[in-house]
Amino acid sequence: ADHTWSVGVGREGMKTGRRLWEVRVQGRTGRMAIGVGEKVHEVLEPQGGWVGAACEGKVWYYSSTGGLRAGQKVLHETGVRFTEGDTLLVGLDMDKGDVHFVRAGATALPVIKVNKGAELHLVVAMFLQGAACELRELPIYSPAPLSHLVTAAAVQCFSE
Repeated sequence: ADHTWSVGVGREGMKTGRRLWEVRVQGRTGRMAIGVGEKVHEVLEPQGGWVGAACEGKVWYYSSTGGLRAGQKVLHETGVRFTEGDTLLVGLDMDKGDVHFVRAGATALPVIKVNKGAELHLVVAMFLQGAACELRELPIYSPAPLSHLVTAAAVQCFSE
C-alpha cells in the first residue's frame, strides 16, 4: 500500500506562450518527478499497463534523483537532487519548445527540448504515501528570455 505512484496533471494545457511555476516539495518523499507532458490520458491509463513505455515522446521531466529525462531516456544526469523542503522552478516556453528547471541553491539545469506545438500540461508524480508539493504559477511580465526569468525568479523565490 505504501509503494504506489500518485500523479497530478495541470488542468490547463498550453500550445503557445510561456509559463513559470514554483514548486515546494513537502511531506515524506520517495522518488518524485516534475515536468510537462502531452496526451497525458494515454500516460495515466496506458495500454498494456506499463507507464514507462507510455511516456515515450510524451513526458519530459526532472527527477528527484537528479536526472533530466524524456520518457525513460536519461538526457542529462545532473547530480542535482531534490527532496522534502526544496523549492524548484519550472519554466515552459512553448514558442521555443523549451522547458527549464532550477532547484534552490543550484544553478539552472540544462534546457530540455519538448514537442513544439503540442498541448502540454504540468505533471507531478510522487512515489510513497505522504509525499506532497505546493504549486503556484508566477506571473511573467517581461519579454526577456525565459532562461533569464527563471534565474531571476529563483533568486527572488529562494531568498524569501
